[in-house]
Amino acid sequence: MSRLVALALVFAPTAALADAPAALDATDVSAAAPMPDARDEAPTRVAAADAIEVTAVPAYAVGPSATAPVAEPAITDTSAEPVGLDRRRRDDAAAGRSYFAETALTTPRGHVTFDVRAPLLPVAAVGLRLGVTDRVEVGVNMITVVDEGAVAGLSVKGQLWRSARFAVAAGLTTYSADGDTLYNPHVEGTACVDAACVGAVTLSLNFLGFSGEDTVPVLAGVGVAYGRGVQLVGELHQTRDGDEALTGGFLGMRAASGRFALDGGLGFGFATNTCDDVDCGDGGAFPFVGMAARL
Repeated sequence: MSRLVALALVFAPTAALADAPAALDATDVSAAAPMPDARDEAPTRVAAADAIEVTAVPAYAVGPSATAPVAEPAITDTSAEPVGLDRRRRDDAAAGRSYFAETALTTPRGHVTFDVRAPLLPVAAVGLRLGVTDRVEVGVNMITVVDEGAVAGLSVKGQLWRSARFAVAAGLTTYSADGDTLYNPHVEGTACVDAACVGAVTLSLNFLGFSGEDTVPVLAGVGVAYGRGVQLVGELHQTRDGDEALTGGFLGMRAASGRFALDGGLGFGFATNTCDDVDCGDGGAFPFVGMAARL
């Protein structure tokens, strides 16, 4: 398989008890006069007790149907709505990538993401990813080209740091065939561009190392996704080889939901050489489609 084709597809959460009324102090009874004879009907004199202050007690109706007032229990909302990047991941089955390159988002724990990307030519990139934890995913990948065979490999990506609106991830993707292996270590940072995270931008670095070769091209890139159910998706990547600059990317639209996402747009690439102070270019653009399903 030509290396140009491989490079183009790689970027592939008391009620308070009322105090009991104070105990009443015992009433002092005077014993100054002797107890009268039973025949003596004169009343016994009793010393007046000191006035006693009694804590007021709320009056309650008494009867078979009487009920004491009951405090309403506090209601707690246990279904907090995801915000920031968590909401984008929930609502977009393809949130883990722009089109070619990765983002810093991963497949949710316990879910599987099936992904297919292809130009309208006899070549396709297929991937299957499993969310091992909420921050780590592993997967298998394959690129097939009609009449040239296929290359297959493994992938792993994990979030190094994340907050509600920003995340950093790193990973490794490999492709092998006929004893040759392409190694693609990558690192990316994804951030919300507005308070509601309707849009997100990703900055990425991809290192492409071929077995048996000492040179390691580095592609620096930027990707943008704006919208929710319908999104504008674009990305641009560039690397240099001597006096030659290789540039590639994608511009298109995405229809997204938490279970399914569909991409369509133009993938492009071109090489620019410097010849006698005049830029000489070579490249083109092709229609690309993509699909992601989360199980």
